[in-house]
Amino acid sequence: MTLAYFVTITMLLTYLINSALVCYSKKPQNKEAYRFYIVLAYLVYMFVTVFRPMGPGLGGTDTWGYRNYFLSSRGSLMHGLTVQTYEKGYAFFVWFVRLFTTEYRVVLFLVHSFIFVSTVSFLKKIRFNKYSFITIMALVFLALDSINIVRIIVAVCISYYLYDALYQGRIYKALGIILLASSVHISAVILFVVYFIYIVKRYEKDFSLDKLMILTFVFMIGTFIAIHVMDSIINQTKYVFYDQDEGIAFPSYIMFLGVFLVSIMQYKKLVKFDKINEVLIYALSVGLVILPLQYRYAIMYRMLLYIHPIMFTLIPAIFVEDEPSFDEHKLTKIAINCMLVMFIVYRIYSFFTGELVDLGSFGGF
Repeated sequence: MTLAYFVTITMLLTYLINSALVCYSKKPQNKEAYRFYIVLAYLVYMFVTVFRPMGPGLGGTDTWGYRNYFLSSRGSLMHGLTVQTYEKGYAFFVWFVRLFTTEYRVVLFLVHSFIFVSTVSFLKKIRFNKYSFITIMALVFLALDSINIVRIIVAVCISYYLYDALYQGRIYKALGIILLASSVHISAVILFVVYFIYIVKRYEKDFSLDKLMILTFVFMIGTFIAIHVMDSIINQTKYVFYDQDEGIAFPSYIMFLGVFLVSIMQYKKLVKFDKINEVLIYALSVGLVILPLQYRYAIMYRMLLYIHPIMFTLIPAIFVEDEPSFDEHKLTKIAINCMLVMFIVYRIYSFFTGELVDLGSFGGF
């Protein structure tokens, strides 16, 4: 997949989904137009992800390997789970599909249908505004990146349902969602930290934003210390490849820190705009704890993928004009936009270099 092709598909899907949500958010809703744009976006996405060429070096870094796992998983359940060396939840799904077909594109069809539906479902639950195209573009980017890292993106898409469950106070449903996501990719265990923060906030009446900030920065310091411990562990595993300074993660650090601090300062405004933002702000703090590790170990980008959608969901709400002075709001928008430009420039850089970064590498396209 060339850069021009990737950008074109990203922009097209962003336009179609944004147009659909415009129709969905209007009063009265234009349901016919909404369905038209969504179906068209679905067909474009499925054509790109399911019916792409497959083969060694084609169609994503791991697709051909997953296809081989799929073909070899036929037989008893125990055999199917044993022959697949990844998480058993996803392995069970692949084994089950293999019972009925030898065509791997059926797996791709089911997986990418789920990715598309869960992404649109999440976008429909957050309040739409004229800046929502930023969130849509970021989530489309992740959906297309599933060509490279399908299990992680499936787990990320499962996590979209977590925030609504927490917002509704359905703590057991939220726990089940985390366990399901972890059965697809182990990196989803980071969501237990999000869950823990929510539980503390819910049952500890004195847990204020000030305490959240203090706790976040204490954990950040602890993370820097933990790096020295992880050095000795990772160097003894097959993941030693990822033991490298990830300087390219710096723009993400700036982006996370900037959005987090602005979200804290504009907490009342963001929650007033959309109450689910309260859950997202608390969850965003987890990204600041992960980033020191990701800065040192490339493999940690996998955990950061769960937090990126939160950050890009809060940005449109930050951009909404409110009662604070025009100059203050304008300054905030300029700062966030500068961070976005730096972030995008590094994403393009990663495309050409094939380096592992916190949104995944395009080296296998």
